[in-house]
Amino acid sequence: MQAHQMDPAIEHLDRYLFTVAASVLTDQARRRAVRREGAHESLEEGHHPTEERTPERVLLDREALDVVVAAIADLPARTRDVFVLHRFER
Repeated sequence: MQAHQMDPAIEHLDRYLFTVAASVLTDQARRRAVRREGAHESLEEGHHPTEERTPERVLLDREALDVVVAAIADLPARTRDVFVLHRFER
């Protein structure tokens, strides 16, 4: 379009605005459906409280980790290698 030409005026502004608004709402609904927005959880502290780091909690976690490490160590060598590569070397 040349600089001296003007855009034609919108003949029915109310229809145009309604069409634009309907299009925006349709796009928003499609975006929410694709992103499965309703299935998301917020990351607010109230929904996902953190535990205090107490000496007891640290000890329990270390013991649990020791159990997992021992179980991995007890696997046959090839199985252990496959497991470690799959889980930790991505």
